[in-house]
Amino acid sequence: EPNLQNIPVRTELGSRLKGRGLLVANDISNSRAKALLKNLELTGLPNYYVTSEDPEKLRGCFPEYFHKILIDAPCSGEGMFHKEPQMARYWEEKPPAYYAGIQKRLILQGADMLRPEGMLLYSTCTFSKKENEEVIAFLLKERPDMEIIAPAPYKDFSKGFSLEGETEEINRQLEKCIRLFPHKISGEGHFAALLRKKGKPAEEKPAKEKSISLPLPVQDFLKMVTMDFSGGTFKMEGERVFFLPEGGKMPRLRYLRTGLYLGDVKKNRFEPAHALALALQAGDAVRTCSFPGDSEEIRAYLRGESLEMEAADTKAEGGRAGEKGWTLVLVDGYPVGWGKLAGGMLKNHYPKGLRVKG
Repeated sequence: EPNLQNIPVRTELGSRLKGRGLLVANDISNSRAKALLKNLELTGLPNYYVTSEDPEKLRGCFPEYFHKILIDAPCSGEGMFHKEPQMARYWEEKPPAYYAGIQKRLILQGADMLRPEGMLLYSTCTFSKKENEEVIAFLLKERPDMEIIAPAPYKDFSKGFSLEGETEEINRQLEKCIRLFPHKISGEGHFAALLRKKGKPAEEKPAKEKSISLPLPVQDFLKMVTMDFSGGTFKMEGERVFFLPEGGKMPRLRYLRTGLYLGDVKKNRFEPAHALALALQAGDAVRTCSFPGDSEEIRAYLRGESLEMEAADTKAEGGRAGEKGWTLVLVDGYPVGWGKLAGGMLKNHYPKGLRVKG
């Protein structure tokens, strides 16, 4: 089955939040949800939940909850044929009619999870009217409180197509949809429709998660971090510690990640997570060690090697011989991972799965 999910879009949405609010990212496929989690973690986002659930269950848990929703709909992938010819074989097995039913269910579920005055973006990488304009027309008739919004114009946007047998009003709305054709843009073929829900939202009174008292090793470590933890709560799952961002109490779902993964408590000591390192800024850690991106030291670090800090002092900021403890390793001022200082050596804690060879 082709992977048609545009995972980087979620990281773009998360970056637009600037650490505020809450991003809930869902994929019904567990394998794709794991790939999604990895991408979100590597970008250093602190405020996200990743779920792998049937959207119908999400609709029951989040009625009129979200301010913004993106539906990156599974589709027949006609826009990908010239880039990936094997997509044509998948199209023969599962043509537009197969996906149209799925898309209509998804867009209704999305509309029902959208708050009044909220915005929903529906997107595919296919050309078929059946998967694009017909899905939007279906939504407009099933949910009269939804309307299409014309986005800011761009020179290579093409209008949506009209549909035979539809009313003039619906066809006028469908013209506000966006089509991107590969002979007009540098890229693949895409369709998008931006919709808004009419009405006035109810006052938000989210229930709060109950925060826990953190073990002393975690408290001691967090004294070395100046990141703002005032907007959420802490939670432990076994030995793992999480910071839950603002957004209220979350329902029981199949989560792959609930908030920012801070690290693990092991035998009365705390080991910070790689996700926490990437979520920090250079000024958020008391002890840092910064290397130039073209230095041999950072290449050695990315290979998983420990570093002699005396030899690196001419290029390092902080991390002087004689200091001890967890140190945030920076590349040209940007966090890349953790090391632990002891006896003039920086012990490597860069994740084994991310280490480079050579």
